[in-house]
Amino acid sequence: MMGFRWRRSVVDRNPVRHWHKGHVVLLGDAAHAPLQSLAQGACMAIEDGLCLGEVIHAANDDFVAAFRRFETLRVTRTARVQLESRAIWDWLLHAEGIARDVRNATVADWDEPHMFDCLSWLYEGAPVPKAVIQ
Repeated sequence: MMGFRWRRSVVDRNPVRHWHKGHVVLLGDAAHAPLQSLAQGACMAIEDGLCLGEVIHAANDDFVAAFRRFETLRVTRTARVQLESRAIWDWLLHAEGIARDVRNATVADWDEPHMFDCLSWLYEGAPVPKAVIQ
């Protein structure tokens, strides 16, 4: 019988601050691949696309300025998704032994409102960038 534990190798990397060089920019998983714990990879890519389109438009096709602004607007949120996904992966999904007992005791009193509050930063979405490059 097969266990429920993930058996394929999973790659995790620390968030990076810079996703562009010259006229090339990375977005989505190429720039900030999270573990699957929050199921936000596609969402982050969609947010990236919207943000990137807005900043390119606002920069009057000055791509270097737009890419720099894109990074500034997106790096903290995407890094948080990466880091929170890692925490969930390690602590909630793959805890063993005493760590599992601690996790179970900690989450025993969590109710639906608490969970919505904990995840509100994620599901309330990312702000659409201002129309002017700063």
